[in-house]
Amino acid sequence: MIDPERPPLDDRTFERIKDAIYEVNQRHWPVFVEMQVPNYHPRNIPVPPQRPVHFRDSVVAYALELFEKEADFYAPFRTDSRYPPWLSRLADRVIKRVLDALDNIEQGNPKATLWFHGVTQPEIVEAVRERLWHATNQYMQGDTGPHPPGKTTEALKSVAQDSTELIDRQSLLDSYQSAFPDAGIMDICFAARQHYHEWHKWLHGKLKDGCKADRSFRHLLLSGKSPRHVRPEERPKDYR
Repeated sequence: MIDPERPPLDDRTFERIKDAIYEVNQRHWPVFVEMQVPNYHPRNIPVPPQRPVHFRDSVVAYALELFEKEADFYAPFRTDSRYPPWLSRLADRVIKRVLDALDNIEQGNPKATLWFHGVTQPEIVEAVRERLWHATNQYMQGDTGPHPPGKTTEALKSVAQDSTELIDRQSLLDSYQSAFPDAGIMDICFAARQHYHEWHKWLHGKLKDGCKADRSFRHLLLSGKSPRHVRPEERPKDYR
């Protein structure tokens, strides 16, 4: 199959790319569906709060993983002069694919919407384009390699503007769960070798930065690894 927008990949590779995209969609689409808010709320039901940062970061993490999944297949062509344009065209396709996905999710449930969270489509496009611009530069510089499924380290670390700044705890959790939507709070506690009461105090700012629990939770949430990958043993049912 010849496609001027991509390197000269064989048909089997194109099928693998499609499979990879499908797997990414399966992980991320349910996250967006859960974030949809009904268009109408009876007066006796509280309206959920807007979560613009969580929504934007979730979309950016989704776009980044779509980009990485296909870009990793381009590795044999890094010395080709057409490699940069191929990456640039890929970024454009990813932006379109993300917008199409959000539109499909919206149409799937016309009684609820993602746009309740107060982020406009142009703002989403700008945030995704900026992240993919950085990702494109990393690939052109050879400063990246194949990424295991669900491993979106850059998306998780993007919440830190500077390594010396303290990272907002809720933002860390939101970004981590965007990358690993199946990770429950008890899974996080077990992988970090901490308990729920420590998690509750840490998340609500009742534990100081730099304490043992703080270091443990931050280490996990910035690891780019799922809880099961960090601590593969089975979590006891009575673990609290």
